[in-house]
Amino acid sequence: MLRHPLWGVAYYHCFGIIKVLVMARRKDHPYRAIFREDQFDWASIDDDAYGAGYVGAIHKRQHPDRPYRFANEYICGRIAHYLLLPCPPFAITYFDSQEGVKIKRAFLFSSLDFDFERDTFPPADFDACYQAMPDLCAGILAFDILVANPDRVRRNIWCDDTTKPSKILIFDHDVALLRWQEDGASRMLPSSDELGLDLTGGSPNTHPFLKRINSCTCFDEWHTKIASLPRWLIKQIARDAEKFGITRTESNWVSELLEYRSRNLEAIVKSNRTEFPDVHDWERIGLLI
Repeated sequence: MLRHPLWGVAYYHCFGIIKVLVMARRKDHPYRAIFREDQFDWASIDDDAYGAGYVGAIHKRQHPDRPYRFANEYICGRIAHYLLLPCPPFAITYFDSQEGVKIKRAFLFSSLDFDFERDTFPPADFDACYQAMPDLCAGILAFDILVANPDRVRRNIWCDDTTKPSKILIFDHDVALLRWQEDGASRMLPSSDELGLDLTGGSPNTHPFLKRINSCTCFDEWHTKIASLPRWLIKQIARDAEKFGITRTESNWVSELLEYRSRNLEAIVKSNRTEFPDVHDWERIGLLI
């Protein structure tokens, strides 16, 4: 069943969950991360409710065309966890691959995978998601505006049931924040008031909740949460991301951008109210234009 075993350890672990991993590839599945068996044979210790098992993970390699992939994923993942958004725990892992006679260490962004049946699981119904969890959907949208994520689409939103969803997971943030073009990093100025989403008419990347929000008050709780992001936390997360391929200059830029957008998210949303066609109660929060 398992082929090409690849041994690795967690370079960074979130919540202390991922310690030592064995990575392997099955014929019709992406890379998965499996807990390595322990020498003390925890599986046989039942009195204290210990047990050996495995956890699936989706692994991304760094890519020459997306040099900011790991940094973006790391920064967005840490902020999503602070805001208590349903973003799976993650780790930066590595494995040693052989290229000719040389052994090369390859790093992976490893996100816990809670959907083992992704080949057959029905796609998310965004109308049903918004009807069942409007506050959470608004929070996901507010977060994507904060990090200027233009790529919230069906493939990176998971829900547990199509018609009656009760859980949502979001993942895949490698094109938010820092972006790459042939002439270098394509950045928004820290004072930018753009939503940062894909606003192309009819685009498949149009945010699934952008046109479904029906009241500006949906954002009230999230404006408060996002504005409370500590400056020290933003700066530390950006500094830590320097381990994954960004410079100090880029780290400083990310800090400035996130500090500005977190403090001014409500104003950013207000100034782009034409992008929210179903919201008709802007006056409830005192918008004067």
